[in-house]
Amino acid sequence: MKVAREDIFAKAIEYALFAPLVGWQDLLKDEELQFQAKLHRLANSLKIIQEEKATEYEALLYLHTTSLTAPLKEEWVRIYKYLFKKFYPNKLPENIAKDFPDELNEYERRLLDDLRRRIFKVQIQHLNEKKKRDRV
Repeated sequence: MKVAREDIFAKAIEYALFAPLVGWQDLLKDEELQFQAKLHRLANSLKIIQEEKATEYEALLYLHTTSLTAPLKEEWVRIYKYLFKKFYPNKLPENIAKDFPDELNEYERRLLDDLRRRIFKVQIQHLNEKKKRDRV
């Protein structure tokens, strides 16, 4: 989705405010999670549109809900732990925090970036479908 320069600000705001969270919807109804997601989107909205990737916070939410339906593979557990430590460091007891990575290796970074692109794509599809329904 390449965006004309004059449309980028409008797209960024539309995305930040109206794109859905992707994951198990019942768990994503929490107002605090929705607020935090919008806050991260607003802070990074232009970058999100230019790179066509959802925020890392939204990747954390997706992995959280996914982990409740099936066990995560080892690399996804490391990515989840990395993101959790990044966004909720105060929620980690000191004796557990040492087991949560401070950075990802190149392969894990690629996996995370691919996930963020997939989440973004689903969000944009949803926004476009909603626009079509609203026009009818």
